[in-house]
Amino acid sequence: MIQAPGAYRPFTRDGAVNEAGLKRGLARQRYVLDRMLAEGFITRQQYDEALAFDLKGSLAKRQERAYTRFRS
Repeated sequence: MIQAPGAYRPFTRDGAVNEAGLKRGLARQRYVLDRMLAEGFITRQQYDEALAFDLKGSLAKRQERAYTRFRS
């Protein structure tokens, strides 16, 4: 288990993209994939596909929720 998983959170409390958290998460992703490749858990092709995937583009788009309209 990683320490301080909240540091890797890709969203802020209001649903906007948290660039700092996303950057840390992508660095962690690369570290984990590097280790998985080195230990033989994934192939080079799987490694390359995972790194090529557009994670930021696949994040859910911000949507207004009923409970946010009534905040003061």
